[in-house]
Amino acid sequence: MGLYMHIRPGEKIHATAGVQYGGYKRVDGPSGAEVVLDGVRFTLDLIGDQRTHREDDVGSLKLYRPSGIWFDHADAATFHIGFEWGDLVASAQSVVVHVE
Repeated sequence: MGLYMHIRPGEKIHATAGVQYGGYKRVDGPSGAEVVLDGVRFTLDLIGDQRTHREDDVGSLKLYRPSGIWFDHADAATFHIGFEWGDLVASAQSVVVHVE
């Protein structure tokens, strides 16, 4: 169970300048939730079997509890969003997101 960030390394994402959200449901009930921030997608796995994702996520990088995101916007300032997990360990992996 936990929060995952889905990213395809080297792929540019298109800025949405907004927030989108949705849910995942299986036959036996809710299995997770999804939030998209400026084109970066996060899933919250409520079951813990790592099947809360889209079919097109196969082959993408799936970071568990990311420590933050660097946004590299074309022709704009680069900025960082950090996440605090309290005493829990965050992912040691890092990724730069290139936004068009």
